[in-house]
Amino acid sequence: MLLCIVDGFGLRAEKQGNAVALANTPVLDDLYNHNPHAQLLTHGPYVGLPEGQMGNSEVGHMTIGSGRTILQSLDEVRHGLSGDLSANPHWKAAYEQAKNARNVHLIGLVSEGGVHSHTDHFVLLCEKLNSLGKTIYVHAILDGRDTEPKAAAEQVEAFVRRVKHLNVKIVDLIGRFYGMDRDSNGDRLQKAYDLYTKGKGEYYPSISEAISAQYGQGNGDEFVEPICLNETIEESIIQSSDVVYLVNFRADRMRQIVRAFLGLGVEKLIADSSVKPSLVCMTEYDQKFNDSVITLFPPHQPNMTLGEVVALNGGKQLRIAESEKYAHVTFFLNGGREDPFEAEDRIVIPSPKVKTYDMQPKMSLSDVKIELINAIQNGGYDLIVLNIANGDQVGHSGSLEASIEAVEYIDECLGEITKVLHASGGEMVMIADHGNCEEMQTSEGNPMTAHTLNPVPLLYVGRKGFEVQNGSLRDVAPSVLSLLGLQVPQEMTGEVLIRPTSKG
Repeated sequence: MLLCIVDGFGLRAEKQGNAVALANTPVLDDLYNHNPHAQLLTHGPYVGLPEGQMGNSEVGHMTIGSGRTILQSLDEVRHGLSGDLSANPHWKAAYEQAKNARNVHLIGLVSEGGVHSHTDHFVLLCEKLNSLGKTIYVHAILDGRDTEPKAAAEQVEAFVRRVKHLNVKIVDLIGRFYGMDRDSNGDRLQKAYDLYTKGKGEYYPSISEAISAQYGQGNGDEFVEPICLNETIEESIIQSSDVVYLVNFRADRMRQIVRAFLGLGVEKLIADSSVKPSLVCMTEYDQKFNDSVITLFPPHQPNMTLGEVVALNGGKQLRIAESEKYAHVTFFLNGGREDPFEAEDRIVIPSPKVKTYDMQPKMSLSDVKIELINAIQNGGYDLIVLNIANGDQVGHSGSLEASIEAVEYIDECLGEITKVLHASGGEMVMIADHGNCEEMQTSEGNPMTAHTLNPVPLLYVGRKGFEVQNGSLRDVAPSVLSLLGLQVPQEMTGEVLIRPTSKG
């Protein structure tokens, strides 16, 4: 059984800006014409997010693997910071550290995107920390990926207005390309690290002047170079006697900066071993950090996930992806579990080292495909979970042309994969975790880089005499387990969407 997750691949009737509809996809067309298919919802309450909030890869894979709707960190953190934290021992410990610290810093994505962070969390945290009587120094990472490419000018100023009555100071800006790398590009993260610890960046007297200048140089929010907003650099750089709150609730793009501060090493990054501030993480970024940081909202790890049920039944399984999406088919799909289950193998293929993936729309899918085909033919796996990253990663570039090329290459590779799968007597459930490349332009015709609210495919290729119903991502694991002939655990609240027809 192959569970194929085509990341960022949504369904939309309109063709304008729709890489999926505009691409030449003979393989997918044929699969759709000859196999049962339906649609899945991937946003809002269907995946434990607020109404109208787009889904994302972390939430999507967590929901796919758990087979249930889990209250996601976006709402959990908002609820936690909005309420009485006196009963939260982690908050009390962090607050005591902050009281005794030289300075208090906040690092995170100042964005209303809701994928890695939310401006509301910054505001609530600033309000809670204001009682310290200290200046709160904010090191703002700019988005442009889960928002429109140039949303920061408005969103950062809106944040400033919301905290103007508090003792809060934004001291620097940097794009997430540098501040939130997750793929061992330490040379990128170095710029953020040096900005935070040395004040190394171009000085501007105001946020508006800084962002305007960057836009004038052709840099959207994601690629804003290091900017200092504080003339007195010594006052606001991070030192060992300080406390740093890392405000992002999503783990994957915060791990490397935490590793740098903890002295654990990041490839191609040179850290100052004398700078070791106390760290407070909004959620658990990595189990390996737990003895070295305070986590305000520890995880509630779901049990009896897809991988666990397969393992408990003696099944052999494989997770395969390129490095940009490796955490999603392992850590997130397993409900926040780092270690593999019994007889769970993992293959990671390095993603290309390019600035944006429109420069290489095929990414590393060819190498992923080769490894996958070998696993299908020779691995003896009961379940293989594959993530195809191109639709999402190239979609985030905003390039419609490159996204069309990416979709066409996905189609080509699916042709080879399904041919081998058929010859091996296997079957496939193809889905996506959220939409992206099917909606690449706004109504005004501007590039759109964010995820979407559109439904995604549910396609079954295998035994004859089956029908497929519409549902949401929580229904995927029960459906896969049913096809594998395994009992769906009571912990899973999703429905089985792929069933034999009444004649079957």
